[in-house]
Amino acid sequence: MPYGISPTLLIGIGIALFILLCVYVVASKFTRAYRFSKRIENYTIDPVQKYGTSIGDRFYVVGLEFLNRFSMFLAKIPGIERLEKKYEVYLVKEEHNDSSFLELIAIQGIWGLFLLGLYFVLCGIRVYQPSIFFALFFFLLGFFLPNVYWEVGRVKRNQQIEEDLLKAITMMENAFEVGKSITQALEIVSRELDGPLGEEFSKMNIDLKFGLELEMVLERFYERVPIEEVHYITTSLIVLNRTGGNISKIFSSIKENFIDRKKLSQELKSTTASASLVCKILMCLPFIIVLLIRLLSPSYFQDLFTSWIGLILLMVIVLLYTIYILVIHHIMKIDY
Repeated sequence: MPYGISPTLLIGIGIALFILLCVYVVASKFTRAYRFSKRIENYTIDPVQKYGTSIGDRFYVVGLEFLNRFSMFLAKIPGIERLEKKYEVYLVKEEHNDSSFLELIAIQGIWGLFLLGLYFVLCGIRVYQPSIFFALFFFLLGFFLPNVYWEVGRVKRNQQIEEDLLKAITMMENAFEVGKSITQALEIVSRELDGPLGEEFSKMNIDLKFGLELEMVLERFYERVPIEEVHYITTSLIVLNRTGGNISKIFSSIKENFIDRKKLSQELKSTTASASLVCKILMCLPFIIVLLIRLLSPSYFQDLFTSWIGLILLMVIVLLYTIYILVIHHIMKIDY
């Protein structure tokens, strides 16, 4: 075998470095405003003239231009608009996040190309043999990797909203007891409450100031935060706005019901904690066994990756394991 650098290795390194650069540019998007404010904190033009444009800002401009062009290319694909509804749950974030669903898809594509380039690097240094199956696997892994990050962020955001919901209910109950209206109560909560729920109440307050009807504002709130407790509150407010009634007494009942549901949820979590731990251990056990066998006998699973029959069996194993996780999740899920 002749000595030298493999062309596959060079291509893989080039793709990996380029995609890594793009990922760094996207990640620096949220810190650019802070760096810029630091440069002009003295309200003079001297720091800007002295330091000029930083390398990070130049990378940011180039990366943002690449992301915009990639998004424009994706916009020309027929039927791409059908995915907009799917990505709306990830777009409800902080106010400074003005990304579109096309930019989210573009970020997924960049990550997919990055892992694909990483796979070519591994093939170039002879860690893996080139395979269409594994190339597709690495690309799909990188493509769906941002979804995991966004989904975790969305779940944490909803959990934070659920934790702060009792505070909002208490504030609205106190406002109704002193004779405030629904719109005034929403304004009080938006002014006093911080975090994701405070942002949502601020959005409702802004919608009301722009002349939207209360029912539409509440419905849009539930669309952004599809939580059962939020649906219960918005439905109660809509009914009270239509029919009237003792709103203070009704919200006091809502508060008691919410506290009872929270106590029941905590009791269920403590009761099913041991079973949930066993399920998590069983989910991780196959990977631990495979890792141990791989360490003891590196060539034990080689046939699974080097033959078509082995690849088919590997796909069947992954499918069965996915079904197993879904079944366990369905069994452990308790509606109350």
